[in-house]
Amino acid sequence: MERGLEEAVDEIRQVADEISKLADAGWTVEDGILSVRCSAPVGLSGARIAAVLAPLEPLAQTELRLTTGGVALRLGQQPGSALDLIDDPTGDPVTEFTGPQLVAAQRAWAGDPKAALQLTGTWKADATVYLAKPLSDVEPSIAWRVVRGLKPIEDLIGALPWWRMAELVRDSAGPVAFVALGAEVD
Repeated sequence: MERGLEEAVDEIRQVADEISKLADAGWTVEDGILSVRCSAPVGLSGARIAAVLAPLEPLAQTELRLTTGGVALRLGQQPGSALDLIDDPTGDPVTEFTGPQLVAAQRAWAGDPKAALQLTGTWKADATVYLAKPLSDVEPSIAWRVVRGLKPIEDLIGALPWWRMAELVRDSAGPVAFVALGAEVD
């Protein structure tokens, strides 16, 4: 099991490094006890967002949303799965796209997520990264809490009244173990 834990921590550190790169690139990054939420800055294309989020894929649940005029579509991805349409796109792509964009839109409306990423419009994206997932996969009898720095723990302790502090160390999954990676998080 020890070798499995080392590999899990290596995977977590790699993903945490990618999260730091997102923050440096202007993404909004909100660290919490159970997950890290990353939101894309305005102005990125769908293809660019997907490329930047790809290294987070094994630990992230992502949602990308495109709106342009009267049409919209949503793409999503669960940890370990491929990006796919979440639901049926709304609107008629013929009203908003022409030429090669219309061909890509028609493929996207038929269910092709790669074609959807090529469309122009206003893209928004959020990724919820579960840093504890690799440790939970190795040792599921422990309720892991992995944070990039101590600030999320300090914030939670500061927000909880003393009579609820036991929530920090009790979980139905088993004993709670905190792992702080040591990065300073603002």
